[in-house]
Amino acid sequence: MKDTYEVVIIGGGLHGLSLAYNMAKKGMTDVLVLEKGYIGSGASGRNIELVRAMFSSTEWMALMKESLRLFKKLSSELNFNIMFTDKGYLILAKTKEQANICREAVPIQNSYGIDSRVIDAAGAKRLVPELNVEGVEGGMYQEDGGTAGHAGLIWGYSKAARELGVEICPFTEVTAIEKAGGNITGVRTSTGAVRTDFVINAAGGHASDICRMAGVAIPNTPHRIEACVTESLKPFMPCNVVSLQTHAAVTQTARGEVLDYVPTPLENNLSYSVRSSPDFMKAAAKALLDLFPKLRFVKIQRQWGGIIDMTPDRSPTLGPVDGLEGFVLDCGWGGYGFMSSPACGSMLSDFVVSGKLHPVVKSFNLSRFAEGRKIRDKCMVVE
Repeated sequence: MKDTYEVVIIGGGLHGLSLAYNMAKKGMTDVLVLEKGYIGSGASGRNIELVRAMFSSTEWMALMKESLRLFKKLSSELNFNIMFTDKGYLILAKTKEQANICREAVPIQNSYGIDSRVIDAAGAKRLVPELNVEGVEGGMYQEDGGTAGHAGLIWGYSKAARELGVEICPFTEVTAIEKAGGNITGVRTSTGAVRTDFVINAAGGHASDICRMAGVAIPNTPHRIEACVTESLKPFMPCNVVSLQTHAAVTQTARGEVLDYVPTPLENNLSYSVRSSPDFMKAAAKALLDLFPKLRFVKIQRQWGGIIDMTPDRSPTLGPVDGLEGFVLDCGWGGYGFMSSPACGSMLSDFVVSGKLHPVVKSFNLSRFAEGRKIRDKCMVVE
């Protein structure tokens, strides 16, 4: 590391790397990315890689529509295969209230240019013949939703950022934030001190720890979430499937494995631990069999955990912090950090490079909590 950098990004996951790449692409190359583990060692390398723009709030729609647009061209732009596949994305509703959420959301999504449509049980069965549609009241389907590879995205961003001049230091832990007179002046790390006027907190599940170092109070808390994968099976899932009833998210990989995520009560997972739990496996098996009863004899190959950063309204905290010049937030993404990383990196980098605050970034600012303005999207599958 040098002694001084124009910008220091704390967190070498997808959001930190996307920010670094986008800033460098716009001409700001004197950037340092600090990661206390290996690159992508947090939730960026532990998710199930789903991508969609179907949400119920206009803030999330605008953000994720842009992310999806960028996902489609990133392999070419980064010169690295991120394995994006627009295989389709199906969201199922099992109550009339959930079905109404979908029916009301789709016209707004369409007005934003999102390729979605309302779907009924018969339509869902035609899309995924093996799907159990008993009790399904409706849902919605996005033609160009899909998946991408988190490893490809991590290494694609890091390779492209380095080629543009960004320095990335793994296994370098931030131990203190330096400030004076309401201004950021530097950071201290496990390998030395660095002077800077600009620090971006993209530390994922440890974002609240970084904020405490800076004396900034945020309502974010760390939570463990888990996922599992089955043995390889003959392809039977042509698209991703999500249930608003069980909050399960399921996809089948190119190798035939079935990836399954389902949340367990967050109050039981207020933790930095990534240990696997039997409670998750019970919930995951139940939710998976609710969607696909034919999987009852299939073997689970492995399960794993990761740490996410959660806000009270399950939406991120983005942008500058009032009262501390040069301290910027990119955290609180819950379970949606993977699919949001391209758009957030592009939008938030505009503020760092030119001082222009994108309207989407502004809508997710930390100040909304003091203003009593929450953004709770009804199409999320994080409890």
